[in-house]
Amino acid sequence: RKDPTHLQTLCNYALLLQGVRRDYTKAWHYISTALECSPEYPPALTYGALLMHTVFDNPKTANDMYSRALVRSPKHTATLINQAHLLWRALRDVNMAHTLLVRALRYNPDDAVALCGLGKLVSDEKQEIEKGLALYRNALVVDPSNLAVLCNLAHLLLAQKGPAAFVEASELLDKALGLNQHYEDAK
Repeated sequence: RKDPTHLQTLCNYALLLQGVRRDYTKAWHYISTALECSPEYPPALTYGALLMHTVFDNPKTANDMYSRALVRSPKHTATLINQAHLLWRALRDVNMAHTLLVRALRYNPDDAVALCGLGKLVSDEKQEIEKGLALYRNALVVDPSNLAVLCNLAHLLLAQKGPAAFVEASELLDKALGLNQHYEDAK
């Protein structure tokens, strides 16, 4: 049936199966069931795309699902960020990834994940180091405990060389390790 509560319950259970039990096949079953009930239901499309991208290694299907979800929910920041990551890393469409991250920040300028993603993209792909540093610093203002931001900013600073950059990078990595001693990027 097309009851939104029922559809969301299917999606929530799929996320539980994916994230806690690591039962990806069963998670996909519940996402598929939600999509059978409502083929354009944005949460099912977004969660399904995430599974297709990260688990089933099917980036083209994932991209299609993200695009369909954004038709219905064009301002959904997490979907924009996820699709940007897919386009950048799996499909190598750096320009479209950049466009989606900028769009996500237009709708939610204080999203630390979008700021960090755009910072990484502009510094790694476009060699816009100062812009990347500024984006990471903005992300830290929004979320000072974000491990990805702390580590990415530290790594970019280390690439800059110089004693001041080294000291700041060391402080950022120490903070990241203090927050989570098992976070690999901080080592």
